[in-house]
Amino acid sequence: MSLINPSETMIKYMLTQGTSLGVGSRISGKNQFGDVWKKGETYLVVRLDDAELSNDVPLHASRFEVRIYGASQAVILGVWVELLAIFRDVNRNVVVTDSGDALLHSVLQSSGPSLLYDDEIEMDYLMQFFTAIVGDSSL
Repeated sequence: MSLINPSETMIKYMLTQGTSLGVGSRISGKNQFGDVWKKGETYLVVRLDDAELSNDVPLHASRFEVRIYGASQAVILGVWVELLAIFRDVNRNVVVTDSGDALLHSVLQSSGPSLLYDDEIEMDYLMQFFTAIVGDSSL
């Protein structure tokens, strides 16, 4: 059994929900502003914040920082509300990853949302932490 990558699991799951979120494929593990994404577009950045990964443990609780960038706070909050609804529906969803099929058991809020402003790219964003329980689908 190979170790399932929790970051890849979260990003690939969220990419399957990109249309519902109104961001299409603009979901990544790093900010691609200027290279791929343009000012005023709505996109999500999903970063692994904390995880203790081990082949000896079948399930992993991993904390993620999720940032939603958008043209306005109203747009960002609309995406955030939809994201919360999508995460509430997570219940042992199978996600195909490069390491095999993962099970995304649940995604829970680990913090409240913070509305912030990025001075460098001159865009509003929302930042919130979530904890995802990820495991191998053979469990």
